[in-house]
Formats: sequence, C-alpha cells, structure tokens
Amino acid sequence: MTAIKRGKEDPLREQPMQERRRKLGDILKERGLINDSQIEQVIEQQRKEYKRFGEIVRDMRFVPETDLVRVLADQLNVEVFDLIDYEPEEEVAKKFPEDVARRVRAVPIRITEDGEVLQVAVLDPLDIAKLDDLKRLAGMEIEPVIGTRNDIERAIERLYGLSAFFREFGELSDEESIEFVKVEDQEFEDDYNIQEMAESAEEAPVVKLVNLVIGKALRDNASDIHIEPAQHHLRIRYRIHGVLMEESMAPPKRLQSAVVTRVKILAAMDIAEKRIPQDGRFHVRLHGMEVDIRVSTLPTYYGEKIVMRLLETNKDQLRLDRIGFPEAQLKEFRHLISQPNGVLLVTGPTGSGKTTTLYSALSEINSPDKNIVTVEDPIEYQLEMINQVQTNPKAGLTFAASLRSILRQDPDVIMVGEIRDAETAQIAVQASLTGHLVFSTLHTNDAVGAVVRMVDMGIPPYLIANTVTGVLAQRLVRTICTHCRTEYEPDPEILVQFADAATFDGFTFTHGKGCSECLNTGYAGRIGIYELLNITREIRDQINISADSAIITDIARSQGLKLLRDDGLDKVMDGFTTIEEVLRVTQDIEENETRVEENVISSADAPGGS
Repeated sequence: MTAIKRGKEDPLREQPMQERRRKLGDILKERGLINDSQIEQVIEQQRKEYKRFGEIVRDMRFVPETDLVRVLADQLNVEVFDLIDYEPEEEVAKKFPEDVARRVRAVPIRITEDGEVLQVAVLDPLDIAKLDDLKRLAGMEIEPVIGTRNDIERAIERLYGLSAFFREFGELSDEESIEFVKVEDQEFEDDYNIQEMAESAEEAPVVKLVNLVIGKALRDNASDIHIEPAQHHLRIRYRIHGVLMEESMAPPKRLQSAVVTRVKILAAMDIAEKRIPQDGRFHVRLHGMEVDIRVSTLPTYYGEKIVMRLLETNKDQLRLDRIGFPEAQLKEFRHLISQPNGVLLVTGPTGSGKTTTLYSALSEINSPDKNIVTVEDPIEYQLEMINQVQTNPKAGLTFAASLRSILRQDPDVIMVGEIRDAETAQIAVQASLTGHLVFSTLHTNDAVGAVVRMVDMGIPPYLIANTVTGVLAQRLVRTICTHCRTEYEPDPEILVQFADAATFDGFTFTHGKGCSECLNTGYAGRIGIYELLNITREIRDQINISADSAIITDIARSQGLKLLRDDGLDKVMDGFTTIEEVLRVTQDIEENETRVEENVISSADAPGGS
C-alpha cells in the first residue's frame, strides 16, 4: 500500500468561507474563460436547478473542464490530482464500495503514512455532505483533491472494474508474457473520436485485459476465443477441444469499445468501421510457441462480436502417423496420395481437422522433384518448398480463377482449400484428367455424400467415376484425461446404438471424472476418427449409373469400408475416448441417415412409388 506524507491541515475546514475564496465567476471572467452573458445564463440556470456555479458551467460546457478544474483548485487551495498514471491499489479500493464511488464520483487514492487520512479525488471539494459520508464509510479523515469527470470515471473503472476482474481471474506471470507481432502498422485518420478510441485501447488496463484473454486461451489449449457483446456486460468464451465452453469471464460493459478496438488494432483492421464484418490476423509468441491468430468481426445488436482462431504454427504436428489413423487406413491413404493423378477429397464439418489432414499429406509427399501449389482461404500453415496462394475475391482471385492460373504453372500436385461451387469442381476434375493430383475438401456428412454433392454441383457422374480416387470423411473426438481416468458404466441405451450387448461383454469402460488438469471436463486433447472410401471398379460402375448412396455404401462396406462410428468404437475399445463422445460428433450422420430413410419410405408410399 502506498502512503503519502500528511501535509498541512485541510484549508477548507480552517478558514471562514468568505476568506478562503472569491466568486468562481469572477475568477473565470478575470482569466478570460467566460463572459458576462455566459455568467448571466449560468445564474439563470442556477435558479432552476439549485446547482453550484461550477457544476452548471461544466454542464453547459462554457469552459473546458481541465481549465475549470485548475481554477477551482486555485480558488479552494486544493491539489489537482493527475489520474492518468494512477495505479489502483486493492487495500484502498476497500475503503468504500464501487456503487458509492460511481454515485458520488469519488476515487480513493491513497492513505497517509500514519494511516489516519484517506486522499480522495472528487469533482466538488465543497460538497461537505458527501465528504462526511465518505468519512463514515472509510472510518478515517478525508483529504479531498480535485480531478476532471472523465479522469475520475476512468480511475473508478481501473480501481473497481479491472482490479476486481484481475483478482478473480488472475494475471499473466512474467514467464507468460506474450510477444505480439503485428501484420502491419495502422495509421489513424485525423479524427478526434478515432484517435481517442485508439488511445483508450492502448491504456495499460485494456492491454493487460486483452493479453490475459489471449494468454488464458493459450494456457487452456483453446482453438477459438469468442468476445461477445451482451446487454450489460462483455461475454468471453473459449472453444476447447472442439466444444464451446460456458462463459469464462465477463469484463465490464464499459470496456467493450476499448477491448474491441485493441484487438482490431493488433489485427490491422479499420477501427472506424463498425457496420460491416472485417477479417485480419496477427502473430504471437509464448514460451517459444508461435501462434497465428485469425480475427473476424461481426456487427451485432449490442456491438461488434469478435472471434479469434488460434493456429499453432508447429510443423512437427503435421504428420499422418500422429493424427489417429488406424494402421490399415493409413496404409491405404498413403497409397492414394502417392498416385500421379486423380482427385482425393476430405470431407467433414468446419473444425473437423480436414485442413490439418491435407497439410499432413502434402508434408509427406513434399520433395524437391515435385511442384506443389495450393490455393487457400486462408493460408493456415506456411510450408517450405510449397507455393501457397491466398484467395482475394475483391481482386477477382477466387478459387476458380486461382486454379486456372495454377494450371499454367506446371504443377504436379494441387491443393484446393475447398470446392465451394460448380466452376471450381469442374476445373479440379479437368486438372485431374490432364495428369495432376488434386487434393480438396467438401462439406458433407460422410464419404459417399461427397459423390452426391459433386453430382449436385453439376459434375457428370462419368467424370466423377474416372477422376475421384478416394474420399476421406473425418471427425475429431476428445480424448480421455489421463489425470482423472476412472472406470464407469455407460447408459445401455447409448451402447445399443453402436452394437449389440454381447460386443461389450467383459469390457471395462473408462472416462475422465474431471479435474483441474482438464478444466473439469474429463477430456484433454483430440484424436481423429476416419472413414476412407476407396473408389474401386465396382463403386465406379455404380457412380456411372447414378446409383443410390445406400447401394454404394453397402458395396463399400462389403469391401472393408469402416464407417466413422466403427472407427470411433475402435477408439473407445482402445481407451482413447468415450462412447458418449463418439455419439456426440457423429450425431449429424445418424440424423441424416434417418432423414434419407424417411424420404425413401415417403417415396414408396406416394402414388406411383415402388
């Protein structure tokens, strides 16, 4: 606790009122800050509102507040306290509660060495009633100093808003300090409001808060940070191991603008534009770990929502033998990526690890004798000896346009980040026909669904049959925390969705009961489950005649296809994950199959149906 030496006794209580001050209006007029007409207006307003002269001058904005405060300090013989570099102290904050500080606009500053006097910054040192109330609450004498309204409100925020926040959630240690690497410097427009936004975003408490939010995400292995404006506060949530967690922390609503601006400055976004979505990125280093952070903003009813995606740029993790492939599937997949031509598709929802699988495949086949080119949006990992192209739709550099240009660059292997439209699909198929190996992703529920999706895009079935060599569907499941692993009995109704009861005879199920190491979730880390469809001659024949997806699936299963749930069940039996987790990530597949069955039954019942 910082103490101050006690000065002379409070001059406000030593001198009679008429001796200790001249009229404020006379001093302001003498210094050329106000004129007779304005004084008359203030006096007239005083008759209506019964406020002090200085209060009305401030409200009517006749005099800049900094000048008014200096005059008041001279008039009353009190100190003007500089609150800009004020560092709040926890012991001082306890002297009176936050609601009182906000209501009377008073900030407890520090305590004298003898511990008998509390120095308090106030707007009006003459309001003896408020000072007496503060004296009773603090249990000690009050020595008033004066500050501007804006400085006092900011100091209250530092003292009560962020101090309490950091006490609850902790701060980053020196060893956890984050090094920020901006993509580019942003120049601010010559506009007061924009400059003020930028300055507020660079204040120490706001910088500390943003660092804490990012540092906590890195510490907890989060993949995404959600900063969401609510009506009365700012909500912060993390996605950890694929699951969006409950609200992690809730900074005061008043910090919303500064926090959003701080993140936008780091990501080189336009801080003046709040009406449209924006995208940006920046880079951080922590403990030798390099993390690329992609930032997306979205205007919502209560302000701009921010999502930050954290991508560790560790190349060592891009290995096919480290992402959960069963041995047989790994061998088959390696065979597919070693072919001289063809289209290899990886499918699954957003966040299922598709891009990581393709990067791992590229890393494995990457060699000096191959010209590998990618077109992505965005580039998530930077790979050596691989030419990577970032799409730019505003400049006309779409996936399709990029592909056309890449084909003139003598490539051996092409990776298309995602096939989103018929034009891109058509070019990818044509590239395969002209002797190129093409990797890409699609958003479908399962492997066979990729064939149906390409037909829907307008690609003739015979072209699909002759170019697509394989389709890999995948999901990511959370792995059981090794620190709190324990035996348990799953719900029998869940088990019957995977296999009959005899399958599990004598098997001991385990799960994580929850501990501090796994944030009480029972899970730590993730592993892939896979469904690899090899396009054999029999399956090509069925694609050529536009056979139903159920028929193709049956043939593939007879040839050894393991569905996602089959591989998930193997991961359960091997002790990697739980039956509930596999059910969670494959629920969409079951629902889709149910809808297909219902459609088939409806068609059969309809007039003319079979």
